[in-house]
Amino acid sequence: MPADVIEAVRSMGEMRLRDIFQDSHHDKLFREQAVNEVRSDVVDKVWSSYPSVEPTVITEEFNRWCKTIFRNLLFETSKQCDGRDFTYSNCSGVKAKNFMLHYEFPPYATGEGAKASSARIKWGSFMVTVCADSMALMDVGVLVSKPTARVAIGLVTKYENNATRHLEDYCILTDILGIEDCMGDMDMKVAGTRRGFTAIHADFKAPGIPLNVVMEKLQKATDGKTKILDTVLAVVNLEKFAGPQLNV
Repeated sequence: MPADVIEAVRSMGEMRLRDIFQDSHHDKLFREQAVNEVRSDVVDKVWSSYPSVEPTVITEEFNRWCKTIFRNLLFETSKQCDGRDFTYSNCSGVKAKNFMLHYEFPPYATGEGAKASSARIKWGSFMVTVCADSMALMDVGVLVSKPTARVAIGLVTKYENNATRHLEDYCILTDILGIEDCMGDMDMKVAGTRRGFTAIHADFKAPGIPLNVVMEKLQKATDGKTKILDTVLAVVNLEKFAGPQLNV
């Protein structure tokens, strides 16, 4: 792609994207809609100025630049896009909802179903419903030995000259949003009790992630999981939610 086209894409979209990603009041749908509107506007304007360049090529360059801006902001601000610090787990407040877990997947399935199946813990839940399922079982009187929680930890890396052998800097994010999963280099979902892990699922999207960084992520997951369990145990009535054998 010609350098002037790349510059046009970047100059038209950068400030608007930075504003979107730094506005912590955006929810997921509003943020996606705002980015889509900027993308559509930039692609239309650049294509009108450079009609020989296919719109799909312009879109690909916009998406690359969008990802770069998002990742750079994490290093610049040390904040996630909803305004939280990297170590903060958003588990405040009490909400009540009806809950039913229905899990059914054929044994030959792959992809997300296989991930969910491999992450199932001994009470039959998968990662995204670990906390609610654990509490629901206690609520109906099932004698569980230990409450269980789950947390998602993200990673964004920066390499010297884009060489994956030379890690320059990295951010570890706690309780990640969907966009941080999509834009990041490794997301790790960890479920467990206070005593340890019951399930771990990790997506590696960048090669050469050092083992010490992975171990640091596991420690962050342990810290986040413990905080969530503290919150759960602070609001539940243990005499109602579990039998006398509950071991917290």
